[in-house]
Amino acid sequence: MVEANQVFIGEGTPSAGHSSVTDTLQPSPAEVVGSLRQFLQESEDPMSPPDPIDIRIKEIQRRTQENYQKLIALLFLNSENGEIALFSRPQGASSVEQLCSQELSIYTGLYDLVGARINTMGELIDTIHPDDRERITNELMVEPSDSVQSRQFEFRLQKKFPDRDEDGKIIFTEDRNIQYTKPPEWRYVQYCEKSYTSADGKSQQWVSKLTDISEMADKMFHDQLTGVNNLRYFETFVRDKVVEMLYGDRNFALLMVDVDKLKPPNDYLGHAVGDKILKDVMRLLKDTLRESDIICRVGGDEIVILMERVRSEEDLKEILDRLQAAFNENQQYIHAQINKSPANSEIVSEWIQSGSIEVDDNQNQPESIASLPVGTNLRIRPMVSIGACFVPQITHPDKDKIFRGDPLKYLENLADMIMYEQKQARLSGTHYRLARYEPDATDDERRRIAGHHPEFS
Repeated sequence: MVEANQVFIGEGTPSAGHSSVTDTLQPSPAEVVGSLRQFLQESEDPMSPPDPIDIRIKEIQRRTQENYQKLIALLFLNSENGEIALFSRPQGASSVEQLCSQELSIYTGLYDLVGARINTMGELIDTIHPDDRERITNELMVEPSDSVQSRQFEFRLQKKFPDRDEDGKIIFTEDRNIQYTKPPEWRYVQYCEKSYTSADGKSQQWVSKLTDISEMADKMFHDQLTGVNNLRYFETFVRDKVVEMLYGDRNFALLMVDVDKLKPPNDYLGHAVGDKILKDVMRLLKDTLRESDIICRVGGDEIVILMERVRSEEDLKEILDRLQAAFNENQQYIHAQINKSPANSEIVSEWIQSGSIEVDDNQNQPESIASLPVGTNLRIRPMVSIGACFVPQITHPDKDKIFRGDPLKYLENLADMIMYEQKQARLSGTHYRLARYEPDATDDERRRIAGHHPEFS
């Protein structure tokens, strides 16, 4: 039986001529050659016959080919942070079934990273988040070519946590299955592969490295101020999700949300107040929307929400009504004081008209206020403008014109256009507009939508 932190060569167990090595940093080929040269210079009884050093090096290289998987894996291992798993798999999968049946012929650290026994690519693919699984499977099906000799991509993987006793040993159930009490977690991982062909051309492998980058991914994919997903998450995961749903058998919706009048608080109350407003917006969104809805902050005051499995346009309208009421009836005010007076009465008027601020001393009615001098106490509640695009199930996705360009960009533009129209109405409070994606839209209408440019920052 192979220990948890060993690398081995073969189809499942170490075989004759193939030694096991512990997973420690190995000398580089340059160091090996350097040591060999020093040995030959210092040895009193040189090897016989005294062939040139280059012939010896070529012999070592030839023998190394027998363990090339081990060599490449060790060279592939570097000092990146996070748990690392190494393995190799055959090239040449012509179908998803063949890909899933591939045995992992060399590995180290995979059990620790996943928390379960993984012997085949199919078992590894089963641990991938459902929203990422199809995308990653398609990536893994691409065979090496002149342009594809290595690749790298990120996804979410489920990690399990086996129960352990006081000595740290894994606890098994009566039927010899590993016992799990703690719920699993989704971890962000980076998957790297390099193509390798042995010198004799008989063995072609993908040498693969899986690295847990969860700590780094928290900064990569999440907005550090509000904790929701960020623009990189949106472009990495949501894009493929939208294409998948367009080809699927369910309705969905894409929402564009813009925070109203966020600039005046930043200018006249301070950026700390602006940050509180953004956090409160996210609180209201998360408290009102469903757990499955994906919230992404893609700009300073811009938010995109992907809503899966919307039963109907009426169902979406009910959700939007709840969202509108949550903002308009919010009584958790943010209290702040003017530290810089607005330059003119127009700024004050528009700010008050938005419904997001009230004078805290109640001595003046908002409509009668022409200025906000330094020291004025305000109470604030955020308001937003919402553009919602309902996308019904597409009967013939292969023929739909949305795939002539970028489907996600088209839906973004449509939702952003109606959000902007709502914003231009300058109504007090939070309001929304709802549009429906029309597969039969004219070419002129499609060009108008495609030409709109949301300003993500």
